[in-house]
Amino acid sequence: MEDDRTVHALRVLQLNEVRWQAILDTARDAIICIDRSGEVTLFNRAAEAIFGYAAADVLGRNVRMLMPPPYQEEHDSYLANYHETGAPKAIGRVREVQARRSNGEVFPIELSVSEARVADQVIYSAFIRDVSDRRAMESALDEARRHAEQRERLADIGAITARIVHDLGNPLAGLSMQAQLIHRRVTRTPERPAQDLAAPAERIVAEVRRLDDLVKDFLDFARQQRLDVRTIALP
Repeated sequence: MEDDRTVHALRVLQLNEVRWQAILDTARDAIICIDRSGEVTLFNRAAEAIFGYAAADVLGRNVRMLMPPPYQEEHDSYLANYHETGAPKAIGRVREVQARRSNGEVFPIELSVSEARVADQVIYSAFIRDVSDRRAMESALDEARRHAEQRERLADIGAITARIVHDLGNPLAGLSMQAQLIHRRVTRTPERPAQDLAAPAERIVAEVRRLDDLVKDFLDFARQQRLDVRTIALP
């Protein structure tokens, strides 16, 4: 009877091991476990695909090999500080950091770390998702959005330019008429007093100011707009 229970218990353990191994092997995210000193104790197939290392090349080595600076230099001190103070920095949170592949390529990842304790042993499990494709797509979308905004702005500038050309015609015609009037008065009767020219001269000055305002408005619109983003305290 005792032997039957032992066989059953062994079978349950074997089934659990096979089940967890299947989960690890089919998981889309990298799953990496390390011990208290930072040595890798588990490296699943997704981790092999993402980082470009075979599990045999990583197991037993410090997990820092998968990190670029400055995370590489900070990791051991972070573990030591956590063991001493119990203050977590990554455990229980999803963070976006950077990792390094076997070929040296640095890429963005989403990192989630959990902790498990058995007696005096501690195991840290990291769940890692490669988000480089997502970031590349977001960058492409941002670039496309900027191009669309530029095209829209160019279209607006074209429409406003046509309007400005039209609006400039009226003051330019007024300037031309007043200048011709002054020229006729001066050439026909040069002995007439200068105050006779005051009204057309004032008209010219007014039209020049109007033209100047139009040009300034156009330059303000055409100038690249930059948002001044700042944090404010709401009442």
